[in-house]
Amino acid sequence: MNQLSPKLASELAANVYSLIDAEDADIFGNTYIEKYFAINSKGIGKTGGFIFNRQSGFAVMGLGKGQYLGDAIIAIRGTQLIADWGTNAQLGLSVGDGNQIVHAGFNNAFASLRQQIATFLDKWRISNPGKAIHFVGHSLGGALASLAADWASVN
Repeated sequence: MNQLSPKLASELAANVYSLIDAEDADIFGNTYIEKYFAINSKGIGKTGGFIFNRQSGFAVMGLGKGQYLGDAIIAIRGTQLIADWGTNAQLGLSVGDGNQIVHAGFNNAFASLRQQIATFLDKWRISNPGKAIHFVGHSLGGALASLAADWASVN
């Protein structure tokens, strides 16, 4: 398995911040990223919890090229909008997919991504058995990337 370089991981995590609303956008016009991954730049997910609960460009998914051919990438942004602070402020605990105790806001935000990630990975796994899934994120996105990686490892 090819690991992401720190530069590539940070570029992916940083570029997701450019996608605010769940609209098509050319946020990954970064030639360094495009050398390694073809990104679907339609954002997925909701943020804000019970107060704001806003559809948001929260994560993107893509397929590897070159040395990452066949790999999948999921990049998740961190706190950017006022609604994201609603996610961060849900300080309670809940039970995550792996029966672990997790931050309630992070768990709720991941739940808004789960079905679209599952659909993407189900299709991807058919033609790419044994290939790697790379999860990257910054701040809130890092927490969600960890939850997504744990979930994907058993699903």
